[in-house]
Amino acid sequence: CALPISAAPAPVGAAGAARVASGPQRVLNLPDDLEARGLALEIEKMHRQLPTLDHYRALGVDAKATVEQVREAYFVEAKKWHSDRFAGKALPEEFLHKAEEIFRRVGDAQAVLSDPDKRKNYDFVREREAKGLPTDVNVILEAEGLFRRGQTLVRRGEAPAAEPILRQAIAMNKGEAEFWVYFGFAVYGAKGKEGLAEAREAITKGLGMNEKLDVAHEFLGRIAHSEGKLGEAKKELNLALEMNPKNTHAERELRLINMRAGKEKDGGKGLAGLLSGLRKK
Repeated sequence: CALPISAAPAPVGAAGAARVASGPQRVLNLPDDLEARGLALEIEKMHRQLPTLDHYRALGVDAKATVEQVREAYFVEAKKWHSDRFAGKALPEEFLHKAEEIFRRVGDAQAVLSDPDKRKNYDFVREREAKGLPTDVNVILEAEGLFRRGQTLVRRGEAPAAEPILRQAIAMNKGEAEFWVYFGFAVYGAKGKEGLAEAREAITKGLGMNEKLDVAHEFLGRIAHSEGKLGEAKKELNLALEMNPKNTHAERELRLINMRAGKEKDGGKGLAGLLSGLRKK
């Protein structure tokens, strides 16, 4: 019995899953024996799903499954796809080969998910793929190197020079909160008021990814100070110091604001005293 079927659809990103391209319609040659035909269809269905399955779905467990649950699931799946089950069933070689591929796939899944170190690395890649983040170590390291260069320039007071470097770092790796925060401050340093909206958006994005990032509040405070919003500046800088008392940059900026406020206050008293003295004369 021959049935036309379409080739498997292009897979979604799933760590450990093979990549296949969609192709033209092909003919599925099913055996005439009813039992063998049922097995062939079962094999075909699972085989076509393989490219879209991560290790957890291949074994039919969730991401919180214990090692014991993984092993139990593996024994069930291994028994289902082992060659012994199909021996003497008049299945064409095509389906026997596909069953072997499925069996190897569930074996690979079990080997990774049963090993704590392998599973940790696998989950790291899987989560980054799901977020559209790079998984290539070389790309991650290159982005980190660019960030460090940009970070150094920002701390040297050369934010405009840091802006294009940090923009490139983010283009390569959008998943690091500090990248966004430093980039936002560099944008403000490079563009001033014209870049204020983009700067705040980037810093706020970083805060959304890591709400305990004291440097984000430091930069928001420094920007607010530059914009003449002293109340907002003091609030943000105090937040930064609450999160990290060792943030010397936030401490210095806050001290500067308080010193200037003190001078203005003293100046006002001096003028009032002078006028009072003139009136008495």
